[in-house]
Amino acid sequence: MMRILFIAPQPYFEVRGTCLATERFLKTLAGMGHQIDLLTFPGGEDRPIPHVNVIKLPSLPWAKRVPIGPSYAKLALDGLLLPVMAARLASGRYDLVHAVEESALLASWLAPLFRVPFVYDIDSILSEQLAYTGFLKNPIMLGLIRRLEQRAIRRAAAVTVIGPSHEYHCLRFAPADRIHRIEDVPACPAAERGAGRPVLTRERRSLGDGPLILYTGNLAGYQGIDLLLKAFQRIHAHEPAAMLVLLGGELAEIERYRRHLTGKKEASAIWFEGKRPMHEMAAEMADADLLVSPRIFGDNTPLKVYDYMKSGTPMVVTDLAMHTQVLQPDMAFLAPADAARFAESVLDALRDSREADRRARLALEAVETKYTAELQARKIRFLYNRLEDEIVRKTGVPGRGLRRFAPQPGRPTSLGSAPSFPDLLRRRRAPEGSDPDRSRKLRSSPRKQ
Repeated sequence: MMRILFIAPQPYFEVRGTCLATERFLKTLAGMGHQIDLLTFPGGEDRPIPHVNVIKLPSLPWAKRVPIGPSYAKLALDGLLLPVMAARLASGRYDLVHAVEESALLASWLAPLFRVPFVYDIDSILSEQLAYTGFLKNPIMLGLIRRLEQRAIRRAAAVTVIGPSHEYHCLRFAPADRIHRIEDVPACPAAERGAGRPVLTRERRSLGDGPLILYTGNLAGYQGIDLLLKAFQRIHAHEPAAMLVLLGGELAEIERYRRHLTGKKEASAIWFEGKRPMHEMAAEMADADLLVSPRIFGDNTPLKVYDYMKSGTPMVVTDLAMHTQVLQPDMAFLAPADAARFAESVLDALRDSREADRRARLALEAVETKYTAELQARKIRFLYNRLEDEIVRKTGVPGRGLRRFAPQPGRPTSLGSAPSFPDLLRRRRAPEGSDPDRSRKLRSSPRKQ
């Protein structure tokens, strides 16, 4: 059993991809018996997990909400994260740090100071995200972020990635045995049946039996919503009965798109329904005739793709790495990131229902064999058992339960009065008759990265 500091720089819990992935990781680690302190941003709902102690940063008066993606609110909270991380690590109670996304850049500096190994949990490449969202345009600053990322990859005891593209990226900076691919899995609970069945959009809006094209997810620019709306203009011209429903997005984003559509012929066939509860999403996907993911930037596979696959409904997605590293050409209709070509693929899928259903069945078979919660949990357990054994081997502490000197009633808690992780390392490594202080100085001297 280990004591883990798990750092998730998002409001926990909100329905967003990173939070859902974090929750699955926490449940698996807690199920292994590890004790976890989750350090996270303010906000979100309470989702208690046994053996997980949630520690939220203080809220900032001017940052009531942290949006998805880069923002000044997130940047400010990342700055607040640094001293809190340092204080937690200085307590000497942790065996390991699990750092999600940009928190790993902070962990790559702090964790080595306290001789605590850390895991870099990569959901997206931060420098690429900052560039394609337009949040950071200065090439010098982007280069600096890129170097910090590479440094974190090199220093991490292990790096977790969710797909091949990130794995190939990390292999440039760290050996293969430190890179662990742990793919996402479907997140939506199974559709309810009988009396508990939710009222779906088609029924709620009285949309009739025409072809219903469904998009789920946020409405950020990298998702390709502008491309989708342009494509639907062409689709509606050829299939007037077709309807486009978008589930997700903030009210301000929805209003902006509604104003954009004012006066256009296809506007009456487009429905922005906002956010819907997770327990309704599986039924909404199953009820649709076609699911779309027009994403145009990023290499991380959208979490919704796995739920799309599980729904058994045909899909049209952009023919880019974030999709093709999971979806083969015989599982979905792959379309270039161009409005005209995307519209053609949607029309092909609607007109050839037999072929569309065949691809959907293959996608369902793939998700049921390759992307299951059981397989994901097995990979997490393998990684953490390996890390725990490696820490035991390096420290010389026998068996499980690594933190023999964690704060306990009646036991000294300061680093000066109880043997710390650095002390254990020094005692094991220093040859008999050598000067431990000299050994400490040599290890703390600057090294070229």
